[in-house]
Amino acid sequence: MTNFKLVFLLAFSFLFLIACSEKPAEKEPAKKKSTTTEAYRDDNEEFEKYINQIDNSATLNIGNSLFYSHSDQTSYELAFKVNDDDQILRMTEKYTVTEGGSIMSNLFYYKDKRTYASKEYFEEGVGDDAHFVERVTYYDENSKPILTKKRTAPYEDYLDQSSFTLATTQSCSDERAFRALTQQDEFETNFRGFVDEGAERYIMVGENKDGGYETALLLQKRTPFLMSLYQNQESKIGMKLQVTFQTMKDPAGYEYQALLGAVEVVEEK
Repeated sequence: MTNFKLVFLLAFSFLFLIACSEKPAEKEPAKKKSTTTEAYRDDNEEFEKYINQIDNSATLNIGNSLFYSHSDQTSYELAFKVNDDDQILRMTEKYTVTEGGSIMSNLFYYKDKRTYASKEYFEEGVGDDAHFVERVTYYDENSKPILTKKRTAPYEDYLDQSSFTLATTQSCSDERAFRALTQQDEFETNFRGFVDEGAERYIMVGENKDGGYETALLLQKRTPFLMSLYQNQESKIGMKLQVTFQTMKDPAGYEYQALLGAVEVVEEK
């Protein structure tokens, strides 16, 4: 799948009302622009229509990255939607930043191979001042943010009951999402060892350092290559692998990552 950045084309239209009378019209004092959603609903309509279309589509193909956990007990995973031409239309990051912390998320929307909009859901503040934030940004054809709005609530489930206000315009980077999608940098799939749990055997892959992101995949077949890795784990730690997998559910409904294949990646010198 092509790693690309996507941007969009937006046209603003403004409606001016001119009052006419027999006398020359007097210039009215400028009114302060409202910071509520009502002030820019027309500008949002096209964006929100497209976002809802992608969110609610039942015909798009879906996929996901590996589920990564970190030594500090934080986690990261990525889901995506693509059309029949394998063009990414939405990516969704889900991550935690503290052990046992709330799951936060970033959603990126793409149109015509361009970044179109982003949504961020995160927790802000501590103690009694803690609250959830939803921040939405729209982008122009040069991938520059042109409008950001946000709303807050004491709990994430209450965000829909809050109103948006204009916020400082800022972008939300999708670079980490693309690294996870392509298994690069902190999301590489280097060999990190095996874990046996009863009759089941898992291969651990992840960042090539202690304390980095790792993920476990359940072996479906014990191939000669995997058996060789198992028998020579210590000397093979750090071997760069390319893995294929499928997220599945066991009879109890718990999800796991099934390893479909693994090969060594030999980099050209």
